[in-house]
Amino acid sequence: MNPKATTKPPWTVTIPKAHPRPPIEADRSGEAGEAWPPLRLKEAPKAAPFPVGVFPPSLARFCREVAESTLAPLDFVGLPMLTVAGAAIGQSVNLEAKREWPESPLLYSIIVAEPGRAKTPAIRAVERPLKEIDKRLRMESREARERREDGAPEPPQRKAIVRDITRESLAIVLSENPRGVLCSPDEATAWIGSFDQYKAKGTDRQFWLSIYTGGALSVDRKGGREGVFVADPFCAVLGGIQPDLLATMRDDRGRDDGFLDRIVFAFPDEFPRRQWTEREISQEAERDWASAIDRLYSAPMRIVDNHHRPHVAEFEPSAKARFIEWFNEQDRLMEDDPESRAGAMSKAQGRCVRLALILSRLRLACDPTQRLWDDGGAPPVSLEDVEGAIRLSAYFANHLERVAPRMIGDGGGKAVRSIVGWIRDGRLTTFTESNLAQARRSIDSEALAKALAHLVKENAIRPLEDSPRSPKGGRPRSPSYAVNPSLLVPRNSENPRNH
Repeated sequence: MNPKATTKPPWTVTIPKAHPRPPIEADRSGEAGEAWPPLRLKEAPKAAPFPVGVFPPSLARFCREVAESTLAPLDFVGLPMLTVAGAAIGQSVNLEAKREWPESPLLYSIIVAEPGRAKTPAIRAVERPLKEIDKRLRMESREARERREDGAPEPPQRKAIVRDITRESLAIVLSENPRGVLCSPDEATAWIGSFDQYKAKGTDRQFWLSIYTGGALSVDRKGGREGVFVADPFCAVLGGIQPDLLATMRDDRGRDDGFLDRIVFAFPDEFPRRQWTEREISQEAERDWASAIDRLYSAPMRIVDNHHRPHVAEFEPSAKARFIEWFNEQDRLMEDDPESRAGAMSKAQGRCVRLALILSRLRLACDPTQRLWDDGGAPPVSLEDVEGAIRLSAYFANHLERVAPRMIGDGGGKAVRSIVGWIRDGRLTTFTESNLAQARRSIDSEALAKALAHLVKENAIRPLEDSPRSPKGGRPRSPSYAVNPSLLVPRNSENPRNH
């Protein structure tokens, strides 16, 4: 039985937009006893656990063993597994939700944690089979160039993984690798930081938006006299980032361009203890994962008029019915919540199709009796695959809600959490700005002002009165604030460590 959701989807959380630093003016009607408007402050809920059971049993074991051996949470293995598997599938197959709605298995994925939380070791363990494929492809390309006769065309440079790359160089890579590649920078900030490195602001961000949607890619070179065209571009992205750097991912002009809606995050709140362990990944588990990636990568693309194109898979009837049921439920819940974000929801619906495709190909790759393709096309996606994709969608929705408060565009996110923690620790109903500055000396004056402005805007606090000079002409009294009582009420989903 598949019970329907009864609460609003968490991905409808509103990510605060950047706003200028406003003066915190007195709320002349804001006496301490006046009724408060609803608290709008977005805070991180407790993290949902990664649903490792969506993987076939042999791959679920690999996920657990990597987590245990690297002292990483399951999230830091499971999300890279989905992304690397999607990159191995590449443009060999798309899933059609309906005739005019195909989805590739491409994901933009970021794991979030402070330094020293085993982000990189977990990613590298998962990437290993694809890295071996990449080494083989590069070696074969080098040998092909060495064999090239004078006057013969330059052979393509084959590869499966790229690290630091510009849009021009990526366009060339994708033109020579129609299946697609995985972009795996050590830090997601390197990926974001590469945007518009050599161009006017805004161009690269739109470039990556276009790659995600799978639209044809065209990049001019040499002053527009030459160009690169890719019919079905594919470049999955996998990286890590520190929580305090999440705000740098926003558009620098505060626009909501839908870029962040296309990213899936893993932001756990519980980590294994950093104590020595003799646990290692078993050879059998490594072999199972490597075999699955090899089989996924071996599935060929279609050749249509001398061009590489993806095969097309469809839902089984029961899987399609379940997806439609889930899709319609999200729309109904969306209508019930006026603050929901249509962009985030629509991307979640399309991403559910992508996740179902990835899970279906992993299931087939782990079964030696199954083929990933045949003359009639690609095997269909099952009900089991859709159920797993729906579970993953709920997981990613929760972790988006955890990330959203960190993306306060004015840079005040860390200061906001510190101030809220101070208020709650002291059970304060009122406070002065001078007392706050004394208690939170690590927050500079500009960040403090931005954080207070944000808390006022979200109805968490409000000024009690103006700050006139004293009768003897002394300094102005420090501004004072009343605290919304709702801010002091513990929430079941609240995680104190986030403050």
